[in-house]
Order: sequence, then structure tokens, then C-alpha cells
Amino acid sequence: MNNDKIIKLALGFLALALVSVSSPAVLTAAQPLRIIWDNTAHEGGAFSVDFSPDGQKLASGGAYIVQSGAQLFYAENKLWAPRTGALLAQTPRDQSLGATNEITFSPDGQVVATANGAVYCYPKGGCGSVAPGLADYSVPQFSRLDLTRTDPINATIDYSSDGTLLATGEFYTDYHIQIRNAADFSIVRTLPGHIEAPNNFGTFSVRFSPDGILLASGGVDGNVKIWRVSDGALLQTLSIGTELSPNVFTVSFSPDGQFLAAGTDALHTIKVWRTSDWSLFRSFSFGNEIFGYGQSNLAWTPDSVYLAGGRTVYPTPLAIRFWNVTTGALAGEFTDNTDRAIYYIAFTPDGRAFAYTASDNVVVARTPRLR
Repeated sequence: MNNDKIIKLALGFLALALVSVSSPAVLTAAQPLRIIWDNTAHEGGAFSVDFSPDGQKLASGGAYIVQSGAQLFYAENKLWAPRTGALLAQTPRDQSLGATNEITFSPDGQVVATANGAVYCYPKGGCGSVAPGLADYSVPQFSRLDLTRTDPINATIDYSSDGTLLATGEFYTDYHIQIRNAADFSIVRTLPGHIEAPNNFGTFSVRFSPDGILLASGGVDGNVKIWRVSDGALLQTLSIGTELSPNVFTVSFSPDGQFLAAGTDALHTIKVWRTSDWSLFRSFSFGNEIFGYGQSNLAWTPDSVYLAGGRTVYPTPLAIRFWNVTTGALAGEFTDNTDRAIYYIAFTPDGRAFAYTASDNVVVARTPRLR
């Protein structure tokens, strides 16, 4: 197994990205974020956030770390009031599940589901997966409803728009995509996923299209794959990875379903395709930095106009960029002037605010006025 990817999962799914290129990090005219609240959330890393469909709740998932010769990750999930940052509910720190790598609300807002698992590297050498699985919890109580153990780590999870299906992407000991019944986690269909070589594999991101007909996935092979959900047929393979940034860590359909975006290591390469014919529509980049120790997913504003992504690159502060997909212009770059690692971004349903995770913290900020 590729050691670079072992480290990523040990710190949470998107904790580390390495790009070896020579140009220096540049933060151009970054504006301060208008932060509403900034709370310590998960002491082993806050890795994912998602707003409820009505915008009244914010779920976060991450880990609590216990040092036991090496780091052991306990899954931890919390529910917040988006306007005030008040903690509404939380799950117990759960050693039976490794870190929560991604958390997502069901379309009706009554359940959150989590993709879990972490990597344990033994003091005398060798690594193994720790407590991988899937779980879901009632809202607002955050009582666990179901739990399914898996051998591979689950890096990513997403609900279909009608709430009947869940898709997961596997990492570490396997690389397949599982389409499951949301009600009981039973497997409906297994898709091949992403593999580059026998010891280099993993599916890092899965997303259903807004109409539920398609599933997009990204992984270690530098490709984005488009699957038909009804029969599992592979309809399209889109290339994006390069020698310097080979892994596809994030895929995201625009809310109106007209576009699909994907990004590679450290968001070095970002591409946007039309879903009507899969032609390339836009290409963006966060730049050619040497070392990035935090990168987020790509998130669309609800109006499908702007695409947001964030990363933290030494020695510059955490930065979040917004691109206008319609015009192709960089609409703005913003920072909280910390060196915390950013892992995830999610917008409120009305687009007026967004949440992001920064190292151990969950932050909610006002969506800036954009060019």
C-alpha cells in the first residue's frame, strides 16, 4: 500500500497532500473571512461537515486520538446550531469505529450517515486498518441506528437524492464502490472503483448526481468515473491526474446538475465538465506549491455559479478560493490568518454562510460578496 496515502488516512482523509514542484506559494490579495463562530470540535481532527436540508443544523465528524504506542482514532460526531455554534448533541467517542472520514445528512434531514476507519501504524513497523465501518444516527438525538463492519476503510459516503441509496468508496485494503440500501446498509451493487497498481489503489470520493441517475467517483488512478446507478455500467472516464498530482480526492456535481467538478492533490488541478456531453468546460488551479498539509473538498454555492476549495500550504495561511464557473474568473481568495489545516467546506442551503473544518475546529463564516 502506498505510504503517502496511509498517512492521509491516519490524519483523516484529506489531511495531507504532497506536490513536488518548484514555484513558491503565493497568497494574492487574500481578504479576511467574516467568521460567525469558531469552535473546537474534534481533538483528533475535524474532517467533515454537512448542513441539514433545512439549514437549521450542522453535523461534524472527526476523531479523538488516544496515544497507545501509536495513535488510535476514536470516531466522534457532533450536531451544532449553525447560527450560534451551540452544541446540540454528540455521539460518544467510539473505539469500535475509527475516525469519521465523512458525514452526510439524509435528504429528509432525519438521519446522518458516516464513513469510518483509520490507519494504525505499529511502533515496530507495519500498519493496519482500525475499526472500519459505516454507521447512521438519528437526528436530533444522535442515537446510533445501524452499524456495519467492513474490512476496508470507508473514505467517502453520499446519499442519493431520494434517500433510498448510499454510496461508499473504499480505501486501504480494497478500492471498490458499494451502492447500498440506506435503510439497512445491504449491498445493492459493487462497482470496480479505482486502482493504479496492485499495491496502489483507493476510491476517495463518490457523489450521486442531483437526479440520482449517475454516480461520479474519483481515486488513485487519476480518473473520474461516471457510473449509471441503475445497472452499474461505466459510462465515461475523465482524465485529470498528472504525474505531480495523480490522485482525485474530490468530485462534486453542481446543484443544477449541469456540471461536474473534480480536484487532485492539494487542488493543484481542478476541472469542470459539462454533464450533457462530458466536454471540458473550465480548468482551475490552486497553484504549484511544494507542500500542502490540508486540502478541502470542492463545494458549489447553491446557485451553481461559484466553486469553492481550500487548502493550507506552508508557510502561507489557510486559504479558501471561489471561482466563478460561468466566467472562469477567480472571484475571490479569503483567509482566517491561521495555519490550521483545512479539510472540508459545506454551504448552507440558502448560500448565505458556509462551514469549514480547520484542524480540530469547526468554523462558520458568512459567504463573501464575490466578483
